[in-house]
Amino acid sequence: MPSVLEPARSINEEEEEILFTDTARPELTNYNYTQKQHCIMIENIGDETIFLAIESDIEYLVHPMSLLDMKITFNTFSIRSLKEHQKFKAITRQRIGHTNQQEKIKILQMNENPILNTYNSYASVFSIIELDKVTLPWFHSSFIQICYDSKYDWYFFENHNVLDACIWLKNCKLTRETIQRRYNNVTEFVIESIDSDYYAYFLVNPYYISAFNTDQQGLHEILIFGYDVENEWVYIANNFENGKYIKSKCTFQELEASFQHVTFDWVGIHLYKKNDPEIKVKFNREYVIRSLKAYLEGTPSLSQPTPPSWWTYDCVYGVEVYNKLISQITAGTEQEAFDLDVRAFHLFWEHKKCMVLRIQYMIEELGKVQLTSLWKQYEELQKRSFVIRNVAIKYNFLKNKNVIQTLINGLQEIMEMEKIIIRNIISILEE
Repeated sequence: MPSVLEPARSINEEEEEILFTDTARPELTNYNYTQKQHCIMIENIGDETIFLAIESDIEYLVHPMSLLDMKITFNTFSIRSLKEHQKFKAITRQRIGHTNQQEKIKILQMNENPILNTYNSYASVFSIIELDKVTLPWFHSSFIQICYDSKYDWYFFENHNVLDACIWLKNCKLTRETIQRRYNNVTEFVIESIDSDYYAYFLVNPYYISAFNTDQQGLHEILIFGYDVENEWVYIANNFENGKYIKSKCTFQELEASFQHVTFDWVGIHLYKKNDPEIKVKFNREYVIRSLKAYLEGTPSLSQPTPPSWWTYDCVYGVEVYNKLISQITAGTEQEAFDLDVRAFHLFWEHKKCMVLRIQYMIEELGKVQLTSLWKQYEELQKRSFVIRNVAIKYNFLKNKNVIQTLINGLQEIMEMEKIIIRNIISILEE
């Protein structure tokens, strides 16, 4: 630390404050603390912008005669400027008596290989709740209708808001302002939530989290399911690996930076906790029939997407989504280079996987043995959908336009075969 460092002074029963002044210079200067600091305020008293880095290469600009106030855990920060002798003041805070913090780790249960994982919200709910005799009737009554939203250009299940609608999850929603007002930093909030057996789910800026492996600023949800105080990281889950849902870690500092750099939050801060496992629902045969008919007709099976909903209702439904995707692929071939949205192909494959499991459930639990041959036919559709998905993935890597017609033909064949199979399923269920 510089010689101008003043001794820490108590400001309340739990915190001490350290204040010093120094001058920034073109050479990067490091300031090291022997104890963890949990917030920092930098005041630029000079006439040129100075650059602040906190235990990383990410720099924050502090303009002349302005303040930067951050709640973040750190031992070291660095300052530089473009010109010599740019005076600044630094104020940091540390906990009293927390110099030898004991190791503390807590990790909430996460199921391996969630049944649905096209989107983080699907994978999160099925990572938390079990699919068993209690939840299977609900699962097999849902996830039939698929949609395309023209405004946001994405494909999804009509039951998309499963995280908020799942009756086996308690859901608490907070605002960012509440977190920033009540906690010193987001890490403190996450640890307190995990200690109460709540999973945390909110938007972050992936640029600041190394697990995302991106150099682009943006917004994305993550699920946080544990923490390790000694190593200063939290356990997170997302579609990190080329769209594959995996578990990973991020440091407290990465979490704080990614939380602070969210420019627009339409999601809010959600906490989820397992609800009473004995809540029971029955298999909804009538809704399944209605959903299958709506899938064939290209109409909603719900009066509107499960609330709360932020997308438009200008959607394409059911088998018509195949024609929509085919038209998008065809339009893309007219461009010099374009990428396929693999999520659409993955969603279609997961839809077939759900249908196979649903038919199997109806055979075994409802005694609908007449569905056996249709079950085998749907298994074939599932295999074909998986192959088509993999072809789409390979196209994005190789950009071989010769496979485009293979994709289009495959989608058309699956669509026509599925229409026939679903009509037969409806006939059997209505007997």
